[in-house]
Amino acid sequence: MYLVRSSMRAAVPRPVFRLSTASQSIAPLVRISLAGQSQRRSYADEPRTLQIYQIGVGSNDYIPPTGKSVPNWSKSPKLYGVYFRRQCMFHIRKLLRATYSRFKYKINLPLDELADQAEALYIDLNLAFTRGDEDAIKKLSTMFVSEALVDRIKGMSKEWKLYWELKEFLEEPELIDKSPIDLGDGSPVKFVQLTYRFHTKQEVKLVYKKNSKVPPQVQERNVLDYIVVAYDLNTAEMRIVGSMFECPVTEPLPEQLSATRQLLANMKEKGDIFRKKPSVKSLH
Repeated sequence: MYLVRSSMRAAVPRPVFRLSTASQSIAPLVRISLAGQSQRRSYADEPRTLQIYQIGVGSNDYIPPTGKSVPNWSKSPKLYGVYFRRQCMFHIRKLLRATYSRFKYKINLPLDELADQAEALYIDLNLAFTRGDEDAIKKLSTMFVSEALVDRIKGMSKEWKLYWELKEFLEEPELIDKSPIDLGDGSPVKFVQLTYRFHTKQEVKLVYKKNSKVPPQVQERNVLDYIVVAYDLNTAEMRIVGSMFECPVTEPLPEQLSATRQLLANMKEKGDIFRKKPSVKSLH
């Protein structure tokens, strides 16, 4: 049993992932292209429909630092000034997106229900990964996540059994951002991108299957994940599309991408939700 938010019942071990955007200005909407499909089409072509499994994290969105990653205003006033300006930019952008969703796109989401759904999805995907259940992974995530996780499963030793447990949420899960996915062709918005912050205590255990006398390898640690999901407004289906990391104040703002090849490469990278976090300069 794992301790999740009060609205959830029993839980089980977990994996995860995030999403795609092709327009990276402060504009409060997300424009994306059909993953893996040519941008060109003749007037005689039939309209193509974006499917949820094609969505990935194409944009380099700004994720504010938290906790010890936030500079101390008295010890590092310049860095704190950078942090403060970026926070203002982030919240203005967040407000604009919320306004567009409500008034332009007429989208009013059941946020509490979606938060519960995202938490359950986060747990179920991790459990599917630990079981090596490729079919379940493909149903819970989009193509960029499932391909990365299946590749990781194939590279794991068959002599060891992996167990994963979510012990508890250290903080209340937080919705960081929500954005309508606008295809830019005048069609009604069908999908919304949601980014959640999950700060949890997790336990990973490896058991040697060939000899029960070999002691299991157990590691317990605190994990901070920023998981991006896509939500279908018509069917209420939700899938994990990738993950992101916080943006340190010691680093420049993320570079915004526009070329299709760059966007697809970004979707593939962020689809690997277990990728190593890049090293950053210390604040101290």
